[in-house]
Amino acid sequence: MTTEKFSLSLRLRHGEQALSAVAQQLHLPAGAGWDVGDNNTMLDGRPRAGVRRDSYRSYELAEERECDLDDVLWAALRRLEPYNDIFRSLIESGGKASLVVGWFCDSAVGGDSVSSRTMARLAQLNLSLDLHLYMTPAVATNIDAAAKTRPSADSAETDAKGT
Repeated sequence: MTTEKFSLSLRLRHGEQALSAVAQQLHLPAGAGWDVGDNNTMLDGRPRAGVRRDSYRSYELAEERECDLDDVLWAALRRLEPYNDIFRSLIESGGKASLVVGWFCDSAVGGDSVSSRTMARLAQLNLSLDLHLYMTPAVATNIDAAAKTRPSADSAETDAKGT
């Protein structure tokens, strides 16, 4: 899979508690965020019916081109080390802290790897790893078309039985 770029962010969620206090403790540039009970809004800021059912914060950490995924993750983990106690407290109270990789690619074949060293450090920092794959429209269309022409498991079993 040819990688056009990676975007890396820290995402925090909690179903019951506000994250505003946590946000003040993190010395990171804040992205999107709201607290449980806040009024819903659209992306452009216009009001929307209802209130938020959970709290959420997002912090952009990196955007890299033509790089090694493991190296980018390791650098981000080093940057996040001072916040380990904050993440632990969030998790223990029922929240979630994730390192999120947005993986933008222009091919349907390929990949990358994350070392056991990096995975162990993620666990030590109480962070989960979320992967979001974004393919260019042409690649997505080709994959969809190939899936439609590929025989399903049911049809292959039927053909093998001769029924």
